[in-house]
Formats: sequence, C-alpha cells, structure tokens
Amino acid sequence: MVEKLTAALVSTAGEPMRPATWVTIEEVAGGAWGIGGKAMHTGDVLGLRSGARTGAPPPIEGVLRSARRLASRRPERSHGSGR
Repeated sequence: MVEKLTAALVSTAGEPMRPATWVTIEEVAGGAWGIGGKAMHTGDVLGLRSGARTGAPPPIEGVLRSARRLASRRPERSHGSGR
C-alpha cells in the first residue's frame, strides 16, 4: 500500500517527490468515519470496492461511476521502480 500511494503521488508530482513522501496508515474503527454524511463500515467499503450499491448518497455513487468510467478509458502505464 505504501509503495502504491507513493507511486500515485510521484506520477502526478514528479520523481523528486519520492524521497520526501511520507505515508502513514492509521486504522479507524468501523462507523467512526464517513463519506457524504453516511457512517462507513467494512461492508460499505467492500461494496465500494466491488462496485455494489452501498446506500451511499447519490453524489458519492456518481463520483464512483465517473471514476470507474475514466479508469476504464485510461491506457495502462508502466512505471519503473525509479531506482
């Protein structure tokens, strides 16, 4: 996860950002965070990941739909390790 998040930042901000990029992963209890005013639990996140309807507010569903559509159009890019 750390490598992928770093690569995502580097792909937009440039290779010089790699050594200055810090990734912190913190666990949050289910229901202790939310999207669009809806508390999220593990099942909700898995539903987002699988593309299933989650009961999230319509704007969130629209954003997810748009992101999937854009991702399907984007050609795969090969990123080297940069090392």
